[in-house]
Amino acid sequence: MISIGEFQRLRIEDFFPTEKPHSVDTLECALGSGDGKSVEWAYFLHKPRKPKQLSLIAVEQISGPVTVEIADAILFRVGLPLRMGLSTRQVIDALGEPWSLSIDDDLQFDTVTHQLGGPDGYYVSVVCGRDVGLGGFWVAKWGDVKASMRARLW
Repeated sequence: MISIGEFQRLRIEDFFPTEKPHSVDTLECALGSGDGKSVEWAYFLHKPRKPKQLSLIAVEQISGPVTVEIADAILFRVGLPLRMGLSTRQVIDALGEPWSLSIDDDLQFDTVTHQLGGPDGYYVSVVCGRDVGLGGFWVAKWGDVKASMRARLW
């Protein structure tokens, strides 16, 4: 994977040069809250106190300008050996045994979560639909995720 410093410098405009991103103020998600920019279902967020340092990339759905090709380009740029449409098994084969695996038989999707690169590395979570494969992902600095988890416990 790319270095944390390189990750923090990524911008949504790098992947959507012809789209005008929308500003996002205090988006709440499972990983905490952040500010940043979005194009359709793609989000590039930073912690409010560190506006120049990217903290989270989320691609929640392929729709409109968020194409499979752009989602794959984001995965490639951050150095993940994944592509949209992979099955849960293929994701595990590519990244190793997950930190967490959540299987939802009712909704027919799995959430596969990894901690990559040790305590100073990344939190990576992907959602794989049983019929469409990898359809969404989140990549974040592990330290930011850990801090959000700690804050929620108090």
